[in-house]
Amino acid sequence: MSTSNDWDTRYEFKAVLMMSIAFGLVGLDRFILLPLLPSISQDLGLNYTQGNSLVSALAIAWGIAAIFAGNLSDRVGRRAVLVPSVVLFSLLSVFSGMAGALTSLVLIRALMGVSEGAVASTGVAVTVEASHPKRRGMNNGFFQCSISFFGLAVAPILATQLLEVTTWRHVFYIVGVPGLIVAVFLWMIVREPSAAPTATSHAATAPRAPFWEMFKHRNIPLAMLALLCAMCGIFVISAMMSNYLVGYLNLPNTEMGFVMSAIGFGGVLGQLGVLTVSDYVGRRPATIVSFVAAAIALYLFIQTGGISR
Repeated sequence: MSTSNDWDTRYEFKAVLMMSIAFGLVGLDRFILLPLLPSISQDLGLNYTQGNSLVSALAIAWGIAAIFAGNLSDRVGRRAVLVPSVVLFSLLSVFSGMAGALTSLVLIRALMGVSEGAVASTGVAVTVEASHPKRRGMNNGFFQCSISFFGLAVAPILATQLLEVTTWRHVFYIVGVPGLIVAVFLWMIVREPSAAPTATSHAATAPRAPFWEMFKHRNIPLAMLALLCAMCGIFVISAMMSNYLVGYLNLPNTEMGFVMSAIGFGGVLGQLGVLTVSDYVGRRPATIVSFVAAAIALYLFIQTGGISR
């Protein structure tokens, strides 16, 4: 399974696959909340502002945790951060279904953001370390698109179909279970940087740079700003979409789920396709074209307006 350079392609395949599944479950447990919001709001008596606080609490905690968790995994090891984080967010998904009021649910979702942020940052490191340099864009495409597929494509359909036969509480119970199984496989498969796919890997022998050193590379702050702009668009739309479709357009839950899933399927095509293309045309051209396309699509979406029944 190895190339002439003794690159461990078997490990590369297994690591990227398991990290993609784990990150997909992160998306499932995170974004399953969105199609459930109308049902949760009705049950707990929440208004739009209170419902959106559940989304923002997780997102803020995710962002803060990702900064420190990635750094921590450099020091104590990938598995030591990754596996407990997967177990924790899976359990917190189950606990979400037990919440009886807004305060407890906000706290649970914030803690989930901490654990999921740790999986996101550590997962990027594991994927890059396992990937051959010629496949880093493609492999990161698989890794990144899994959150869109599970979280924004599958989750709305799964949640709204399950709501036909059970309550929102049981939906949280169901989606929390797979992560506990995946955590076991991650512990068995993921290697530390010192056991990189090739014994001469620069990643395994390079000295550790100071934390602030990375900001001297202009691509780091630029990429942070670009991602902030992109996420502001997609997360605001995703957070408000279910209430807009159900509360304003009066769509049934099942139809709302299919409409919301289009965001996820589009995200899969974009994340996998653009990142793979970037291996051939370069990171900058692929990024610029995708941002222009996203801006045009958002403008067209705004112009469509709403049609009340």
